[in-house]
Formats: sequence, C-alpha cells, structure tokens
Amino acid sequence: IDSSGRIYVGGRNRLARFTADGLLDTTFGTNGSVVDDHTSPIYDIQIEADGSILTAGNDDHYFRATRWSPQGSPLRTFNHDPQGSTDDYVRGVLVRDDGDILIIGSAAANSNHSDRHYTVVRFNRDASFEQEFRYDIGGAATDFVHSVLSLPDDRFLLVGTSDGQAALTRHL
Repeated sequence: IDSSGRIYVGGRNRLARFTADGLLDTTFGTNGSVVDDHTSPIYDIQIEADGSILTAGNDDHYFRATRWSPQGSPLRTFNHDPQGSTDDYVRGVLVRDDGDILIIGSAAANSNHSDRHYTVVRFNRDASFEQEFRYDIGGAATDFVHSVLSLPDDRFLLVGTSDGQAALTRHL
C-alpha cells in the first residue's frame, strides 16, 4: 500500500494497482497492470520513498528485482545469480534507510543442491551489485527464508525455517 492508499498486488508475472476503494486503477501501466516477462512469480513488493515500486521474484535461476515508475513503466532491473546455483528462491525485498536494496531468499549451498542456506543479496540504490551473504542456520540441510523485516536499530530480521522449525535471525 502506498502513501495514497493504493494497493499493489503481484502474481505470476503481473503487477496490478488498485485504488484505495478497491477498484483497478486504470491509470497504472496498461489498464491497471504491467507484465514482467522475466519475473515469475512476483513474491514481494516495496514502495520506495520517491514513489517507485520494487518487485522481487525469480528469473530462471537468478534473484531478480525490477524498479517501476509510479505510472508503471519499468525503470531498472537487478539480477544476481547466487554462486552459479540453479536452485534459488526469492521471497522478499527490503529497501533500507540508506537506499540499499536487499533481496532475500534461499540458495543451494552445494553443487548437488542437498543443502540450502538463507541468502541475502545487497544492491546499491543504482542497481549495482554490492554483496552476497549466506547464512547456515544451525547446520541444518534445509534453511529456507520466508520474509524480511526492518528493525528500528537499522538491522533486519530474517524469518524462516531450518529443518522444519521456525528460525529468526537478526542482522546488520
């Protein structure tokens, strides 16, 4: 939901905007929605301070985010292939106060894909790649991150599972 109360909904490869009254906003994109042929599905949406929209999802085996104008035109694409893995899953995006963009998900930790690690990919505001972090939560084979939350102390919280158990981790 943006500062005007408009509601954004992402799906298989489509981003739609609705008015605060719940009607499709036909002033956005083409008749209320835009298609991202490279992101399927769109898992998370963030509104930036300037009104731009960030969507995050998968593009084949890449972590991918797309920045859209408030009118629905694509502005910039962020891609990252975590260590050449082909078994990666994006689950969220977070815009930090300093403008950095975090895309979170899970990536294969080894070549046979038997282990998964929490994965955070950091991009600068201009979409340039900054850093990739992987976290092995307790040595479990199936670490899977589901969500990211910003904390007031400029840290962030990853919420997920590790071998089927709830797992929370706090990071700088």
